[in-house]
Amino acid sequence: MVGTAPKPARFEETQRLGQNRLVRAIMVIEPVFLGLIFLVLGLGPARSSWPTLLVVWVAIALVMPLLLARLTMRTLVTDDELLVRWSPLCRFRLPLREVETAQPVRYDPIADAGGWGIKRNRKFGRIYNVYGDRGVAITARDTRALIGSQRPDELAQAILQGAIESDSHRS
Repeated sequence: MVGTAPKPARFEETQRLGQNRLVRAIMVIEPVFLGLIFLVLGLGPARSSWPTLLVVWVAIALVMPLLLARLTMRTLVTDDELLVRWSPLCRFRLPLREVETAQPVRYDPIADAGGWGIKRNRKFGRIYNVYGDRGVAITARDTRALIGSQRPDELAQAILQGAIESDSHRS
């Protein structure tokens, strides 16, 4: 069976939450800190709660950091759309024909975006970021978004080029 090969993506980037130095520090400190808290609780009057505390500690202090380290954000620009997938939590799709502007920006992740992750605020609208302080601010027909990127110039260019080409196909 002969088929056509898929068109190459205009832009593709994968970022891991584990790249973030602050998240890595928390992943190291958190098990120790929780271990100390549970040790104090376990030495208290309810000594029979040790098995429960151990299970909770393993679940929170060891499993959660491993899961956080595995979270990824994949940004893909095809001929037709921008797709941001925060695996395995959510997906954001934006048809390029709806894009009005896409501009590389440098932002303060805490003050401007409320931290890393999936957020929403008045300044940027939807926010998808995992690492760093650079991204692309997008204004579309019905939405605004900030997409974090380590290569914001390339991402903005791919979005705008796709928007221009999809607009010219409509005309």
